[in-house]
Amino acid sequence: MTDYLTEWQSSGTNDCHYWERLKLIDMLDEALVFIDADTNKIVYMNKKACQLYEYNDSEALLLSLGDILCDPEHIAANQLNMLRAGNLKKSNYLTMHRKKNGQMLNVEVSAQFMRLHGTDTYVVVIRDMTADLLLKADVLRAKKIQRRLLPADIDNDVTIMKSIYEPHGHISGDLYGYIWQNGGTRLFGYIIDVMGHGIATALQAATVRLLFEQAAHLDVELNFKMAWLNENASPYFVEDSFAAVICFEIDFITHTLTCCAGGINHFIMLHDDRQHVMTVPGLYLGLMENATFDICRIQFNRGDSFFFLSDGFTEYLPEKSETIRSDFKTEYNRLLKLASGPHRDDATAMCFRIK
Repeated sequence: MTDYLTEWQSSGTNDCHYWERLKLIDMLDEALVFIDADTNKIVYMNKKACQLYEYNDSEALLLSLGDILCDPEHIAANQLNMLRAGNLKKSNYLTMHRKKNGQMLNVEVSAQFMRLHGTDTYVVVIRDMTADLLLKADVLRAKKIQRRLLPADIDNDVTIMKSIYEPHGHISGDLYGYIWQNGGTRLFGYIIDVMGHGIATALQAATVRLLFEQAAHLDVELNFKMAWLNENASPYFVEDSFAAVICFEIDFITHTLTCCAGGINHFIMLHDDRQHVMTVPGLYLGLMENATFDICRIQFNRGDSFFFLSDGFTEYLPEKSETIRSDFKTEYNRLLKLASGPHRDDATAMCFRIK
């Protein structure tokens, strides 16, 4: 408790309830500062504020607002003046403050103007934003790294692949990829959609991606690759987390699509410019260690298209009973518009047209 409060009590402040409230304020886990609105003198800092600025109680009582403020744009002065003029009831803003050793702090300030025992006073709560800003910087770096994990779109002699990748936040639980095999005559591809959002989800997605890259080279059928993937991915899914995935092989010699699903159980096929919603059964990845998976095979022709989608698109799938005329460009643009608009989930798609 600062000496100022002791002096305040002994100078005639007889409201014991008020005094007890001040003692409680000193125990708050938020940095709190009282500033005389006429002189800008700091008249009170609670313990948390003293720790934040690294002053002791006696030093704190010798400070003015200018001693802790580093505000070249005068944000604080403008906000406090508006509070006193009655133009604002409460002010919240970001600014820079200075510690005793000169170190600068990014802080969030919440301020109110009131009269305390006849004195016009700014009551200011300060939150150190250093950890938040470091976390935000880390998230933005993770976003860049995650984007670099994504392969380029394809336009070659056998196919066009155009991707859609719209995370719900800065980082995504979705990833996709492909690997050319058999001298470029077969393509192994996959989409990953891990439940949730955030850094932990992104790490799980990166782990599943690595396992898919390994599974692609196993000399077994696609459903056994998925079973191997599920068994090896299960230890990375804890506390009821799981992933929805789909993987596929497009053989451009035999004109055969082979597909295996683990929670992403639908994709769209365009054949003769008609849209078909295809269903492939399969449990989510990480739910059962010994799960088995099915495969489906589809013969395709030149001009056919396939659209593999993460769960962010599921609610926009047409009814299976609907027969809709469409083409690759129209369907791709429809999905791109849906992904670019308001959505509650990550939205990822790999869109193929066979040449």
